[in-house]
This record gives sequence, structure tokens and C-alpha cells, in this order.
Amino acid sequence: MNDDLKPQIKQTIVRALNLEIAPEEIGDSDVLFGGEMGLNSMAMVELVVGIEDEFGIEISDEDLSTEIFKSVQTIEDYIRSVRECVLTA
Repeated sequence: MNDDLKPQIKQTIVRALNLEIAPEEIGDSDVLFGGEMGLNSMAMVELVVGIEDEFGIEISDEDLSTEIFKSVQTIEDYIRSVRECVLTA
């Protein structure tokens, strides 16, 4: 398994949101919502669906927050924590 999920997350962001930028243009710590990327709540819904489909996880309603989706790094951290919970359950 690839340890670095960031490239895959960036590709998912670009694809899910139909962005006209290269995935590599998104920095690991760029603020996605209300920051450098300027994404809004509608974009969050599309990103959640994209992340769930791409990584085979389910994001619970309790976890829907801009803190989890703040940056590529925080998304990667979240995906790892969900996968760990599944493996230890």
C-alpha cells in the first residue's frame, strides 16, 4: 500500500470539484475552504462523495467539519484514522 495518500487526495479534489488546475498545484497544507482554494460548502459535499468513493470509506455526519477538510494533510490524517478504526474493529 502506498504510504503517501496526498497525490491521490489531490487528484480526487481536482476530479470531484472539476477544478482546472493540476493536482500538484495544491499544497499539502493549503487551506481548502475559505483559504487559498476558496472552496464553499457545496464543494465540501462533492468532495466528501469523491473521498468516500475513491478511498472506500464512509464519512459520518459527526465528522463533517471544515477542520477535517481543512487541507490535504488533514484529509490524509482522517482517512488513516478511519482505516485504523476499521482494522482494529
